Amino acid sequence: MKALTYTLLIIIFVALQATIGNSMKFFLAVPQVVLMLCLALSVINSKGASAAIGMAAGLVLDIATGQHIGLNALLLMHLCLLSSWLAGSYYNVGGKMVMIFCVLGNLAYSFLYYFLTIALWGGGNLGVALMQVIVPELIWSAILCLPIFVTIKKINSLFK
Repeated sequence: MKALTYTLLIIIFVALQATIGNSMKFFLAVPQVVLMLCLALSVINSKGASAAIGMAAGLVLDIATGQHIGLNALLLMHLCLLSSWLAGSYYNVGGKMVMIFCVLGNLAYSFLYYFLTIALWGGGNLGVALMQVIVPELIWSAILCLPIFVTIKKINSLFK
């Protein structure tokens, strides 16, 4: 039942990011709600479940956007695994830690995505990407990560 709920959440969040997220642009940045969902789920789940959540969400996001199939899956899987591993060393996962994980995870995701899709092929300007995409995405993640985490904790408490 938990896996089905997480799957439905992933599909809903991908649909939100692909549709409503485009109308909520701040500079050129769309809120990365799927990334925040995955990071919020990974700090309260095991390493294996976190990796599976990241891989599934990344594949659904890749299929929905239709670009760079597999890139989001690999990035999200590794970020979720890392955040689950880091959160495992803390006893009580609170809102401040989740906010830090979301902002740092979004920063790592944005730089890796920029490098693997733009800089690797010799194009793009890091300064423009930083000011028009990466920093606004960090602002979005700082604003939206706590409501997402609170919602996830409430849903997760239903399964205990």
